[in-house]
Amino acid sequence: MKLLAKPNESLKKHSEKTKEIIDYLIKYYLPPSIVRKSKKISKDKKKFIKALKISALLHDIGKADYRFQNYIRSKQSKSPPHALLSLSILNEIFSIRKFPEWISNLMILIVASHHSPYYGRLYNDYENLQWTPKTDFESLITILNDWGLPIKKENVLKSKPYQIFDNARNYISDDSNFLWRELLVYSQGLLIRADYYASSNSMPQKKVIFPVDIISKDKRLYWYQKEAQQANQDIFIQIPTGRGKTETALLWAKQFKKPNLFYILPTTASINAMYYRFLKKFGDKQVGIYHSKYESLLLEEEKLEQGQIFKYFLKPINITTPDQLLLTLMNYKKFPPREVIFSNSVFIFDEIHIYDAYTFFLIKWLIKMLKNEYNAKICVMSATFPKFFQEELNFLNARKVGDENQILKEYKNFRRTKPIIKNNFLKNEIGLIIEEFKKRKKILIVVNTIQEAQKIYSILKNENKISSRSLMLLHSKFIAKDRQEKEKRILKELQVPFILVSTQVVEVSLDIDFDVLFTEIAYFDSLVQRFGRINRFGSKEEFPVYIFNPETPGPYEENFLGITLKLLKQQEFKSEADYLLLTDSFYNKIKNKLKEQIKKLEKENPFKETWEKLNYIAAFRINEIEGQELLRTRRGILQIPMIPSCFYNEIQKIEEKIKQTTDRQEKMKLILLKKEYYIDVPIYLAKKFCNSKNPDFIDLDYNSDSGLNIENNNFI
Repeated sequence: MKLLAKPNESLKKHSEKTKEIIDYLIKYYLPPSIVRKSKKISKDKKKFIKALKISALLHDIGKADYRFQNYIRSKQSKSPPHALLSLSILNEIFSIRKFPEWISNLMILIVASHHSPYYGRLYNDYENLQWTPKTDFESLITILNDWGLPIKKENVLKSKPYQIFDNARNYISDDSNFLWRELLVYSQGLLIRADYYASSNSMPQKKVIFPVDIISKDKRLYWYQKEAQQANQDIFIQIPTGRGKTETALLWAKQFKKPNLFYILPTTASINAMYYRFLKKFGDKQVGIYHSKYESLLLEEEKLEQGQIFKYFLKPINITTPDQLLLTLMNYKKFPPREVIFSNSVFIFDEIHIYDAYTFFLIKWLIKMLKNEYNAKICVMSATFPKFFQEELNFLNARKVGDENQILKEYKNFRRTKPIIKNNFLKNEIGLIIEEFKKRKKILIVVNTIQEAQKIYSILKNENKISSRSLMLLHSKFIAKDRQEKEKRILKELQVPFILVSTQVVEVSLDIDFDVLFTEIAYFDSLVQRFGRINRFGSKEEFPVYIFNPETPGPYEENFLGITLKLLKQQEFKSEADYLLLTDSFYNKIKNKLKEQIKKLEKENPFKETWEKLNYIAAFRINEIEGQELLRTRRGILQIPMIPSCFYNEIQKIEEKIKQTTDRQEKMKLILLKKEYYIDVPIYLAKKFCNSKNPDFIDLDYNSDSGLNIENNNFI
């Protein structure tokens, strides 16, 4: 009988393909630094590599068991875990070949957990599992003999896979140290990646293939782009918006000829926009995307079958958030196939200034890890890149593209906006907004909280009768499908005149261009980001940006807002170089407070506490929300996904369809459709308004125009 690994592929063919790919990966993926320095590895290097190749051949050999073969052909009953059954044969081979004990136990653990992340109770329900005598051992032994790996049937039948696994687990736990984690990341990371490539009939690329024309053929390189592409080291880039910042970073990255490139951005909207932009430059085969809502994008693009490819960074170029990289380094779920390619990769961190002190500390820690442990190449960039942030990253010894005079000169070429300070609340000057609207302009209004945004939107819609065709509200508390529809409309179908009312989610999320800005005061670098959405491509005249007092300081510190206002009133604006100088002035005035915060964080080091709780090779068995509680990124408010109660009937219908459908692809589409009704809600608000009968639902009003009705809360 022909033994199958998949309905349309033999076990022998899939295994040989996996082994061929891991051979290929071993040649150009270097182990992490600790592995390279280890005396244990250097002494047994040939045996270690040989064992890894044997593990690639045998990782799915448990599928030869009769129960799996019956399942793959009939689908009538589930089979026991084939990864656990594989250990009987793997252990037999390692014993015959007399591999060192540490290698045998490591490989056993790797194969056992290549489908299910390793954690303390893994396989505890299968203590009595053994191979069944019904198995076609004649075909199995023929395959193994072809590979030069003979076994005895009776040894396999009497072996106890769980005991083999438990012995390996105890062996490594007794000698637990960071080296085991490094070995696991390298070995299992390559094995899982080889398995995925083999399953998708593809091969990894040796290097990212860059287009010949990163810069359009009809355009000449700017001086900073020429400098970046010749800088054979880590770099800082500071360039005005709309002047080719992304292309500059890509020109720098191209020279290293690395197999993997990571582009890191702070928000899902900015990541989605960059993904579509990169698809045009690099093509579908090279570009992947991963963030907490990536499945919705795959559903829309009809790419659900590529979910695993995107999730495990199997594309050469991966666009993601800092959170996903941080969670990977914290052993989150199946971390080895992601983490293994951090080694010798290129990382571009964009909009670095946008994070609060806590999140910046985490990113600083992340960059240190990537540099020191993974020999990564690092580019950090921003249109406003305060010296304070550069100083905090001075351990990189990065080269800044251009000297101060060159950079200032570049900014002096731009006079796109004219700040006008209004000593008033924005809601008291609606008449000025209506005047600009009557001039058929595209108007952007940015306020600091959702509550205030909803008030302004209501005044414009209900009191001034501006139709929904010419008015939109955008903030973080819309369900996913409504948010996506709004962002698409902003980018593709904007009518003139038009008014967009938003919170600071618009600062880095969308590549938009408006004619006039009305904004509440914020930290100076945030203001500059808002200014960058006006007259983006630089017409000859200066477009007005009106700056108002906020109703409440939240989510900002009131004294920091006072510093911004004072700086604005003191400065005569002649060009965007003044924005740059004032941003540095702002951080100079608050840097002592920020340094205190960062120093305290470095002393407490939340990662140290987290890592001490982890068994170094165990997966962190937490959900995404709990993981991000430890990270506390972006202002530190823990949020959980909930569904507004008004969608209860729709969700019930979707859940009923999920129960009824037997088609796996259709079921996945329905599950993702349900996810599009979720909103991330602050945990204390979730507890207060949670539906008593259905805890997934929140009893707050919702509509697609104004989003979740949040009162008296400083959310953005």
